[in-house]
Amino acid sequence: MPRQRITGYVLKDGFSPSITKPSTVRSNGLMSSSAVVVAIIAAAVSLIGALINVYVSRRSTYLNAVTAERSKWIDKLRTNISTFSGLVRTLYFRLLTDKAFFRTPEYYDLVKEVNGLIPLIKLQLNPAGEIDRHLVGLLDRIPYLAENPQNDMLIRAVETAR
Repeated sequence: MPRQRITGYVLKDGFSPSITKPSTVRSNGLMSSSAVVVAIIAAAVSLIGALINVYVSRRSTYLNAVTAERSKWIDKLRTNISTFSGLVRTLYFRLLTDKAFFRTPEYYDLVKEVNGLIPLIKLQLNPAGEIDRHLVGLLDRIPYLAENPQNDMLIRAVETAR
């Protein structure tokens, strides 16, 4: 059946005139095949766009979560390292100035706290990283070096770590 194009003034129900645009509606009320193809392509493009949007938003959410957790991790690591550093310095200078400090309960509390921080810091470091492995080696040596304040090996060990 041939398509009819309706243009100009058309009387609807025979009463009021209205202007209509050229139509792709066939005289039997069905759309032409080209209009159906265009509608299917538009639906497919919309679906692909929605899927891409979902993928991007999920990836963005994941990256934001990872970034937030890394920020918390580095803050906790910094806090533990600074606490460890302060305790070792206190231990070093107390032993340097007071030979009897070695026998006090405060000494044992300090050593217990230092020894508790070492495995915690090790767990927060990357065992595969070269710098982190070097830090783990220092963490194992520093408490022993701090307990012998007359030996300047602690200072040399820290200097070589830079």
